[in-house]
Amino acid sequence: MGTARVAFRELAPPVQSFLDLVRNGGPIAVDDSTAGVTFQVTLVRDSSPEAKQAALQVLTQLRADARRSLNEQGISEADVDRLLVEDD
Repeated sequence: MGTARVAFRELAPPVQSFLDLVRNGGPIAVDDSTAGVTFQVTLVRDSSPEAKQAALQVLTQLRADARRSLNEQGISEADVDRLLVEDD
């Protein structure tokens, strides 16, 4: 199931007020004890293309560093994958 998108202006005023709390103060956890679930309401901001590119470069470097470290220890990515599956 994908994410449903709704325009903020289309929400009822009480919902807008609630979401303003998230916008101004950080994430909110909403407990529903009758259903046994907790909802996490978090503000998501779109990143600029430059920020996305910078994050991708950091992740690419981390992956390369991890691969190099594994190779130095004689461990392949396939070994890691196999160990992860075995732990489940």
